[in-house]
Order: sequence, then C-alpha cells, then structure tokens
Amino acid sequence: MATPRKPNKTTPKRKRQIILAALEIFNEKGFTDATMQEIRQKSGASYGSVYHHFKSKELLAAAVYMEGLKDYQEGMAVFLEERPDAEEGVRGMVGRHLDWVASNPAWAKFLLNMRHADFMQDSEDRIKTANQDFIPAIGLFLDKHMASGKLRPIPRDVGISIILGPCQEFTRLWVQGIAYTDMEQAKELIGYAAWQAMKAQQQARRET
Repeated sequence: MATPRKPNKTTPKRKRQIILAALEIFNEKGFTDATMQEIRQKSGASYGSVYHHFKSKELLAAAVYMEGLKDYQEGMAVFLEERPDAEEGVRGMVGRHLDWVASNPAWAKFLLNMRHADFMQDSEDRIKTANQDFIPAIGLFLDKHMASGKLRPIPRDVGISIILGPCQEFTRLWVQGIAYTDMEQAKELIGYAAWQAMKAQQQARRET
C-alpha cells in the first residue's frame, strides 16, 4: 500500500510569495507585459510550484486582486468589531481606509487599476461574496447609530458612499502621485467632512 503523501507545510508560504512577486511585477510592467517567467524568478518558485497554484497568468492576477481585497476588508471588519461610537466609527473608517492605503501602496494601486480588467470577469462572483460579508458590517454600524439618533437616518448605500467614497477618490489621486495633501491631513479633513455629513441634526446642535 502506498504511503499517504504528507501535506507540504511550505505551500501557503510559497503561494503567498508568488502572489507578492506577481503584485510587484504587475504593478511595474502592467498585466499584458508581465510574464509568468518574471514572476517565477521574482518569487524564487519553480515552474511546477507556480503552475500548481495558478494555472494561468489571468488566474494569478485575479488571486492577487482577491488577496488585496481580503486584507483591506478584514482590517476594516476588525475595527467595526470593536463597536466604536458614532463619531469614532465614522472618522475611524476613514482613518482605517487611508492607513491601509499608506501601509499597502502596491495593493492599493493594483486594486484601483485592475478592478475592471478582463481577467477579473471570472471573479465577479467571488467579489460579490466578499462584499456580501463586508458591506453588512458597515450597514449594522450605521443602523445602530441611526436608531440611537446619533447619525442621520439615510439609506445604507448613501451612508457608505459618504464615508468611503471620498477616501476612494483621494486614494486614486495618491497612488497616481498627484495628491499634494499628506495622508495624515487627508485623514483629518475627510474624517471631519464625513462626520459633519453623517451626524444627526440634534447632534450638530449640541456641538454648536
């Protein structure tokens, strides 16, 4: 009887190395000009290892995207699990978003530039599933503080857009190198603007 093959304990680590190498090469050369050979060399993996994990360049690029999205969403979810109060939560979501971008500029660039690339078409269901887990967490925060009268009673999608929409646009400018406001100042200004837009009228009157 054949001896069962033991799991390769280095597989997750190797897969991560390939993804990080691909992230760097894709950002540097673009998806079209990047080659699996360059990614293999950058990662230090063998051909067999690369193609064991990723059958094509398209599947690898999609995996890079999903890995970045997962990392971003998990960080935001951890913050919301701390059950911040209304102002702390609104400002904090802005801060978490921009802190993640500043700490992960390569991921931020890739997520912005590759969201609608052709290779992402087969990943739409996975993105939808990820968002179905992520968006409700923000929605529950909004619902809770709207019910308590601390936030304006507006639709969830509008609230999320008010808080994270400006963050996305500033991120777009920042990764292109054309933002002239530093990240800390942007966090303060966008966080303040989001809170002013989201807080309930009675909350606003108490602050005046």
